[in-house]
Formats: sequence, C-alpha cells, structure tokens
Amino acid sequence: MQTASVQVYQQEDACDVRVDGIVSAHLVADLRRLSGTARQTRIDLRGAWVSTEGVEALRSWHLAAPGRLELVLPAALTVAPADLGADAGQPEGAHDTPVDLPDLLAHEVRGPLAIAHLRLQTLAARLAGTGQADEATNCESAIASLEAVGRLLDTYLTASRPWKARPLELGDVCTTAAEALRDLAPDCKITVCRNPVGAEFWLDGERQAIQQLVWNLLRNGLEAAGPDGAVALDISASDRERRAVLRVGDDGPGFPAAILAAPFQRRRSDKTGGMGIGLVLCRWIVERHGGTITLANGRHGGIVTVELPCDAGRE
Repeated sequence: MQTASVQVYQQEDACDVRVDGIVSAHLVADLRRLSGTARQTRIDLRGAWVSTEGVEALRSWHLAAPGRLELVLPAALTVAPADLGADAGQPEGAHDTPVDLPDLLAHEVRGPLAIAHLRLQTLAARLAGTGQADEATNCESAIASLEAVGRLLDTYLTASRPWKARPLELGDVCTTAAEALRDLAPDCKITVCRNPVGAEFWLDGERQAIQQLVWNLLRNGLEAAGPDGAVALDISASDRERRAVLRVGDDGPGFPAAILAAPFQRRRSDKTGGMGIGLVLCRWIVERHGGTITLANGRHGGIVTVELPCDAGRE
C-alpha cells in the first residue's frame, strides 16, 4: 500500500506542508494537530492523491479555520479503494458482492461533489481576500447548491440501508431547513410557526430523511410562490391522538387539477424541467415513518399537509 510522504516547514507563526502520496482522513487529522496554533497553514497537495474521506476531513478543517488554511490542490483528488491495495480495509470477497447501479452512482457522485465543494470554498476565500465580494458571494451560493445535492444523495444512501430511528424534535428540523434555504436565497420569505408557541413535537425518525422531506416541501413552495411570494410552515398537534401536523402553504397559483387528481405519480410535474420525483420522495419518506401526506389548494395557493406519529411535549 502506498503511503504519504510529508515535508513540514515551520517559520514563526506559519506552517508550510508538502504532501506526496495518498492522503487519508487520519493523515489530515495528524496535519491538523501538527499545525497547532499556526496563524497560517499552507498545504501543497499537487503531488498527492486525496481519498474521499480525506477530502471531507480537509473540508471540515477549511470550515473551522476560515482564512487560516490555504490548500494548493492537485488536478485529481480521489483515489479508488482498489488502488489502495489489500490493506485498505476491504473485506474478503467484497468484489463478489453485487451492487445496485443507483446505489453505486449515488455513492460515487459524493466524491466529486465533495471535491467541487472544497474547491469553491478555497476560491471563495481567495476572492473575498482580494476584495471581490460579489464573486465570493456567487461562490457561496454555488456551495449551498452543492450542499443541497449532497443532502439529497445522503437521503438516498440512507434509504438504501436500514434506517436508524432516533428521537428528534420536528420543530428543530423545520427551523434548520428554513435557515438553510434562507442562506441559499436570502430574499426568500419563509416563516415557521409552532402552535401553541413553544410546543415541542418529538418523533422517532431518521433525521436525514425528515430533513430532506421538509427541505423539499419548502423549496417547492418557494418555487410555486415566485420571487415575491412567501411560504408558511405551521406545526401543530393533530386532533388524532399522538400525531403532529406539518402544514406548508404558499401564495402561488396552487396545484393544477391534474396534479391534485394524481399527486404522487412519478415523472409528472407542473414545473418546466421538473423531473416529477420530489413529491414521490416526500410521500415515501412520510409513509416509512407511519404518516400521511395530502395536497390541496387553499385561498391563496397550494397546501401540503403531513401527519406524523409524534409525542407532543416529550423530553
């Protein structure tokens, strides 16, 4: 198995590192400890191959040290597990295991996404440092879009294996999703309300999937409402015992009659370029959590109502 060669040069409060060979997450952790309290760390990776896990570790370091970490990136960052040799942790007979094509694609796309994310973060930092604030902002918007795609892939990969249901507070998930969308589109109008104010709605669920559900519903509402529209998300207790209601309404034109007649058919969308899978994914997530989802038109636009098994007020 090929190992990494690391050369470190320290001068006053700066740390200059050159790495050749394969960069793993463990090596990134070692470099992070090595840099210590250096005000500026520069890592030259042009002679390196960085694994997907190494990319994620570098991205986390970059986020935690804004302006203090400079990466000189190679033309290619990922390395296939097979290239690492027999010691890479592959179980015996792993190559005989059949892999579903969608699973394979979802898994392999994560690496390039992480690389693009890391490159854009580096570019945004450089642009901000040279006074090009508008271009840096454009990079941040692109980063947010990549993060949205990453969340979708994470949801798919989570769905392809047994779910790990854990207690989570529905209002917290909704607030987090709304904040993420505001970061992506600062001018969007989203309100999140609990009824009654301050109430908590706990459920046993797969957090990544519930986050994707809320994200999809809010994003769809924003697209329907248009640039000057608004979306309201309300969480309340259902009349039915031990269930919570999540209602997302927008002030757009409402759902077309064809969508209301058959709301969860794959490849059916009323949006230009729409793939017709968003609502299908939402229903699938809701039903796997033992809930229901319905569509309707209100006085001012479309309304999506989700009911989920929930323990209001559980600590």
